[in-house]
Amino acid sequence: GEFRICERAGVPMEKIIMSGVYKNPEDIFRAVKTYEGKGVYTAESPVQWELLKRCSEECGVVLRVLLRLSAGSQFGMDEEAIRKIVSERMSAPNLEIEGLQLFSGTQKKSSKKYGRELSRLNGFRIELEKEYGWKASRLEYGPGLPVAYFEEEEDSGEELLTRLASELDAVDFDGRPGDGAVYRRFLRKLRHQRCGSEDQ
Repeated sequence: GEFRICERAGVPMEKIIMSGVYKNPEDIFRAVKTYEGKGVYTAESPVQWELLKRCSEECGVVLRVLLRLSAGSQFGMDEEAIRKIVSERMSAPNLEIEGLQLFSGTQKKSSKKYGRELSRLNGFRIELEKEYGWKASRLEYGPGLPVAYFEEEEDSGEELLTRLASELDAVDFDGRPGDGAVYRRFLRKLRHQRCGSEDQ
């Protein structure tokens, strides 16, 4: 699948997050045996957490994991499932829970929804730290920015990117810094490319 495409393209494992609601055990074992502790893996269900636990123990490596928080759909885990994993994390010494992941869908055009989702994600992170002493070093948020597929569609990408950067800057989180800055750099690059195209 996508992971094999990344391999053929020579993408370093350090830049890959192995995500997906279905993880073939053979593929996960092959990736861990080949790349050892490099990369990050998502646990999108208790079953996937147990798979990663078994794989890390059998291969004798430490894996970095993101726990996917459900946005109310069948994808990801609800808060209680994540609480259970975090509270029992000492039983999986080869799994390092690096942080939380939230991805609620695509083609979202409401910047207020970005703010609500980021608030929920960070708020849950704070609850877990207070209740279980677990400190996240990473929050991964997939905003699901819209894409204009047809010429007649309104392209609001730049405006939403700017609003998203502001929402990210407002998140009180001292883990991986500069998420808002990343989106601002991407926006500047996008504008530069568009200006270059117009000049031509």
